[in-house]
Amino acid sequence: MNPTKLGCWVVTIGLATFLVGCGDRLGAVTATSREQLTRSKPPAECDSLTDAAAAIKGSDAPQSVQVVGRIAGSDMAPFDPDQSIFMLSEAPAADHDTDDPDHADNCPFCRRRAEKAPTAMVTLVDPDTNEPYPQDATTLVGLRIGDRVSFVGEATFNADLNLLNIRTGQVHIAR
Repeated sequence: MNPTKLGCWVVTIGLATFLVGCGDRLGAVTATSREQLTRSKPPAECDSLTDAAAAIKGSDAPQSVQVVGRIAGSDMAPFDPDQSIFMLSEAPAADHDTDDPDHADNCPFCRRRAEKAPTAMVTLVDPDTNEPYPQDATTLVGLRIGDRVSFVGEATFNADLNLLNIRTGQVHIAR
């Protein structure tokens, strides 16, 4: 066999072995992280994003919150592709929520409520480093647009941007 062809085969086989090995390692990290990052039950009492923002408004230090929201698609993608950070919108009121996934977009009451509500930037953090995981939340815990998510976390509120910045270690996904 030609030495050049042999070298190409060695490089190709080595690269394939490396990629398969990395895929297995990343898959194991994701499976472990998914178990650690998902709650089987939602927190007992959850506030809307509006109520949470009102409760912590004016505080400079992070405050504990228990919130519920909805991952909504818009002009901007709700998921950071490189980290476990996602955007959360106001969920329809519990007494006004239905099984129709398009309800919030078609109901004038829900649309008006959502337009005035703050949004939240949620960061799923590694408890060992207190930093975001280096994977997107869709891969890490299986989040999707339309999911209703609830969790306990530490939040600050930026009134100028009408934005809650929340760090949490676990989420509950209601589907």
